[in-house]
Amino acid sequence: MPRRCGVRVLNLGQRRIRASERRPAGAAFATLLLAMAAHALLETARDALFLASVPAAELPWVYFAIAAGSLAVAWLAERRTARTTSYQLSAWLLFSAGSVLALKVVLVNAGTWALYALYIWSGVIATVIITRFWLLVGEHFTITQAKRLYGMIGAGGVLGAIVGSGLARLLTMQVAPQGLLSAAAGLFTLSAAGPLLMQPDEQRKAPAPREREPLDLKLVFQSSYAGRVGLLVLCSAVALTLADYLFKSRVALAVPAPELGSFFASVYLGLNVLSLIVQLALVPPLVRGLGVSGTLTVLPALLLGGAASMLLSGGLLAGLFLKGADGALRHSLHRTVTELLFVPMGERLRSSARILLDVIAQRGGQAVASLTILAGLAVGTGNEFFISVLMLVAALWIFIAYGLREHYLNLFRQTLRESAAHPYTRFPGLDLGSLESVIAALNSTNDAEVRAALQILAGDGRTRLIPSLILYHPSPEVVVDAIEILDRAGRRDFIPITERLLEHGSPQVRAAVLRLRGARHVNEAELKRLVAEDCPVVKATALAILLRAGLAGADEDRELERILSQGGAPEKMALAQAIAHKPAAQFEDVLMRLAGDADSAVRKAALSGMSAAPTARYLPTLMRMLSQRELRGAARETLLAMEETSLSFLAGALTDEQRPITQRRHIPRTLMRFGGKRVADLLLEQLLVERDGVVRYKILRALTQMRRENATLEFDASKLDDALETIVGRTYQLVEWRFVLTEGAGATPERRTEAHTLLVRLLFDKEVHAIERMFMLLSLRFPNEDIATVFRATSSANANVRSSSRELLENLLEPPRRAAVLGLIDDAPERDRLAQAGAYRARPVDYEGVLQALLDKPSPAARSLAVYHAAELGMSRLRPRIERLTEPEHGLLSSVARTAIEWLSELGRRELPVGS
Repeated sequence: MPRRCGVRVLNLGQRRIRASERRPAGAAFATLLLAMAAHALLETARDALFLASVPAAELPWVYFAIAAGSLAVAWLAERRTARTTSYQLSAWLLFSAGSVLALKVVLVNAGTWALYALYIWSGVIATVIITRFWLLVGEHFTITQAKRLYGMIGAGGVLGAIVGSGLARLLTMQVAPQGLLSAAAGLFTLSAAGPLLMQPDEQRKAPAPREREPLDLKLVFQSSYAGRVGLLVLCSAVALTLADYLFKSRVALAVPAPELGSFFASVYLGLNVLSLIVQLALVPPLVRGLGVSGTLTVLPALLLGGAASMLLSGGLLAGLFLKGADGALRHSLHRTVTELLFVPMGERLRSSARILLDVIAQRGGQAVASLTILAGLAVGTGNEFFISVLMLVAALWIFIAYGLREHYLNLFRQTLRESAAHPYTRFPGLDLGSLESVIAALNSTNDAEVRAALQILAGDGRTRLIPSLILYHPSPEVVVDAIEILDRAGRRDFIPITERLLEHGSPQVRAAVLRLRGARHVNEAELKRLVAEDCPVVKATALAILLRAGLAGADEDRELERILSQGGAPEKMALAQAIAHKPAAQFEDVLMRLAGDADSAVRKAALSGMSAAPTARYLPTLMRMLSQRELRGAARETLLAMEETSLSFLAGALTDEQRPITQRRHIPRTLMRFGGKRVADLLLEQLLVERDGVVRYKILRALTQMRRENATLEFDASKLDDALETIVGRTYQLVEWRFVLTEGAGATPERRTEAHTLLVRLLFDKEVHAIERMFMLLSLRFPNEDIATVFRATSSANANVRSSSRELLENLLEPPRRAAVLGLIDDAPERDRLAQAGAYRARPVDYEGVLQALLDKPSPAARSLAVYHAAELGMSRLRPRIERLTEPEHGLLSSVARTAIEWLSELGRRELPVGS
């Protein structure tokens, strides 16, 4: 039976073990199995020999001696260790085998002291071996691997205990308990090969000593997390030692000495079988459902209940219940989950904490329990006192376990913070030295530097430092910039100089002066004279001033129409600039006509005029400008200035699917600028029904930016959950389609065409983008977590960083979404990822079904590739769907579809099989 159980355990693990993990995980499994089998034989012999000759009241002294001996041996081992951990563990296992054989020889003629030595030494070597074993395993696996593999590795220990207990039961029927010691030594010897197999090949071929850092007590004591883990280990050791004492004291009273060997062998065998069932059936679902901290409360809760029943009833049965909880869970559920607490620690902290907590806290807890028992026996208290203490310690254990969760997650948060730096640079205000440099730049021979200096001074509110003599600069562009900057700043000292610029050689300078003068004083005669001149820029500027003043006649009206219909870009721009300088209602039609001009510079100038005095009439025009990159920013600012009027218009435009998609895709970010709960709810509502993937992405970006700018902004959690459900399902659909296409091409090589390769790559890219969107939703759903850093960590080259991101997500999400989300970011093969989808996995489809589904998708790229690939494979059953795509409204896709129909119409074309 043990052999079949071992095969069963390995088969269970095989589904989760990946190729690179098989040797270290298998070696760890075998090592723990053999070591725990040896320990079970040793434990059975020890308990039977000791309790047959020594009163149970002596057990507290033995517990205390084990604690002291474990501390001493661990300290000596740390000081003398120079080789790798694998070789050290193998040496310890061989040394344990030799020492057990030596004790067997001594027991033949020695007195009672040899029984004490056997009991104490068996506890010491168990502590050292188990500590070293899990320290070695922790160096090989990340937290993600640990949660997947530790259950299987721990099952090796439980299975080993069953093997050892079963052998002990058989051997005690034939030989005295001393005979078990030889079998234990043999199994210890066999287990020594296991640690060596866990090493990489190059280390196994050429072992080399390495320096080990000494135990760092200060580092452990400074870590609040390690301190809480230490308290938890201490409480568990106290509680389990008290439970062990209560059980053995009951056994010593109820079982005759000659029957102790077979009794202990039978009980331990039954408990180890139960422990294996727990390891295989309960550990994975409990860890997934309760999390690490929640699972840590299971054993103390059972001890609390068992102690209460013992307090009420007493007797051997109650003692068996306590020992049953201990034996079934300590080396399975509790040990597995406790080991997970060490994995997220840094290597240096983990090494020190492992020794200190496993030895000092574990054996220190035994010492505390021993002193408690000795004190109770000294004053003559009954078992009721020890039961009460056990209940108190179990309750404290539960309390510490629940409080550990946040500190546990903080380790992963710290790992993610250290893995990603976010440098932000901010320019400080201009100090005296900076001002001197900027003012000196006004004298530069480089016109660009002069214009930049003017903008810097204007942006910093230092326009009073700009000298009026800058208007005599030889560059027309510098002069125009200076006039506009000084005018906006409200300065008047420069106006007399502008009188001399009316005869400037640059039309742009003269137009700028006209705009400045026209805003204060209108000289009709002068302006009409300028309209009659040949200079287009000056003419358009003068015309705009006359129109605004209501002084234009029929000639000026005809001139305006000529400019709008036949004029060149310079005079149209001059007209728009003059209107923008001092807008008026009569120019609304003019600006809208200019906004439709073919020249982008004219459209930009028209937008400046609209921005100066925005009205509701401009909304359709501004909406069209959102699709033009060079105008988008200014159009958004104009819409923002119109407040409620444009907000209502944009809300309607976002939901209007008849509006050009090139416009709708820029509405979310425009709405985002308004901010507030109303906009957030509007965007979230649209996210749930939006069909266009780009618009959905833009909505998510807008919502994320709104949360970043306003941390107190609240979103509807139920709607976010609905959106998460949708995006997880869509992403798994992409994974499914890609898997079907890849497997289908493997089964039928003729399908592996260039179109197939492009289609698979396109689906992969869409999957990557979908996962990014999923994390954007998660950042909205969990605003107190740095989900952006978690997302970046999922693709880190560092396995520990990737594992930290998974662990944080696992503790944030609830089933069944938890497994589905973790499956999407898993680096396992697609088949294994799809197995984690659960209810999110859509109905399976075959190869042709995938292409048929892609033909119905809104993505033009996916449709085009699907059409092409279906045609080249001769899938005539898809012809009706392809024919619907030949309509001109589908653009380039219609051309691809027509070509596909021609191919499918060719005579003699054979259709390939299309199974999945």
